[in-house]
Amino acid sequence: MSKDKPYSVFISYLSEDRAVVLELIRELEARGVKAWVDRKKITPGIYWADAIKEAIWSSEYVIVCFSMSYSGRPCSFMRQELTWAIESFRRSGIPRIIPVRLSDCAVPSISIDEERALCDLQWIDMFPNWDSGTRQVLSVFTPSDLSVPVTLRSQYDYDLQPEAVESMIRHYDFFDARLNRLGLGIATNYKVIEYQGARIVSDQGTELAWLDRPDLGVQGLYRRLPEALEFVNGLWGGVAYWRIPTHEEAMSLLKPTKNQNGLHIDAVFKNRLPHMVTWDDCKLPEDHERILDVGHWTVNLAAGESFLETKWDRLYLVRPVCRHCKLSG
Repeated sequence: MSKDKPYSVFISYLSEDRAVVLELIRELEARGVKAWVDRKKITPGIYWADAIKEAIWSSEYVIVCFSMSYSGRPCSFMRQELTWAIESFRRSGIPRIIPVRLSDCAVPSISIDEERALCDLQWIDMFPNWDSGTRQVLSVFTPSDLSVPVTLRSQYDYDLQPEAVESMIRHYDFFDARLNRLGLGIATNYKVIEYQGARIVSDQGTELAWLDRPDLGVQGLYRRLPEALEFVNGLWGGVAYWRIPTHEEAMSLLKPTKNQNGLHIDAVFKNRLPHMVTWDDCKLPEDHERILDVGHWTVNLAAGESFLETKWDRLYLVRPVCRHCKLSG
């Protein structure tokens, strides 16, 4: 987004849809997107029509929110706003017009240029899943970038507090159904490779390589984790570079949608176990119900959220990880 523009996006909608549109605006502004909305942005004494036209011409994007109410309103100021946006686009290629459907309605076939109409543009549906539609809108302002890989923490944290986990999730905008349900996560680009007889899932976005062994799990207390890791590294004659991921690395795998196994993880992974273990700890308060002195951070792939385990009474997925460069060594 250009720093020269006073607003990133102009939101055009009918007053009947104000309540639902304001919810979308709150999500945009919470992520730093500068939105021009309504006449509250107009300085008293200024001609409001001129101010709206200037706001449209000064924005990088115009989101036009359509609903069933639009077709029933042959005359509305929203139609005038759309006309100004199209005029500006014809003249300079800016703003980029993004149709958004709030309900199952038609996008009008208004001409944009000699060959294309508004209905030819890819639109975003906010139904039947509002969160999915909102993520699509947010992705316009936070485009995926694989040119610069994201380096995630690889050193273990033996006292990772919940506040730090929440901060980490929001910093990377990781998806978490409980803490950040609209999170887009970081850009990933998975590729399956065969290495010394093993199935490896390599990610360009983080430069991490994941051992995809769906049957590798531990039951019960996490003191068995070293045994699992020893087993993995023993597969190739003691080559000891595989490790249990940090919570930060594990959270990068979560996706907003579920795969064929009902898990919030890319379909490229074959595992079915819903609970993925990490090697980050959290010291527990004295009055906490527990078996261990510390809690252990896990990722609940079925629920799509971060989870602090304190009882260890189920089967946990072990997904060893290493850096790309280690595989070429």
